[in-house]
Amino acid sequence: EDCRAGLYDAIFREFDRVVAPACAGACGGDGDCKVGGRIVVLSSLEQEPWVLRAAGFAPLEGGPPGSVGGCTAAVPPWVCIARRELKLGALDTVLIALRRRRCGEDS
Repeated sequence: EDCRAGLYDAIFREFDRVVAPACAGACGGDGDCKVGGRIVVLSSLEQEPWVLRAAGFAPLEGGPPGSVGGCTAAVPPWVCIARRELKLGALDTVLIALRRRRCGEDS
């Protein structure tokens, strides 16, 4: 429960601080950015909605409980590039790869 109460938000604030942001126009705005960071997060499947919310994704309207989509920010800071469910012993987990949004990329 402590994870849901703010741990993930704190983790993503730290990611925002240390992971290189997108180039903010240094590439000339052509979208061919060579800078920006990536992160890979391993979480229990049960905690995935809270991880994604901390990354800026919002709950889906009318979706099943815990489902996420959209973004809470006008320009989301992260793009999900891969997601894989896996079993670690008896625990169902999810591996989520995120990267920084590139110049001109708005969805």
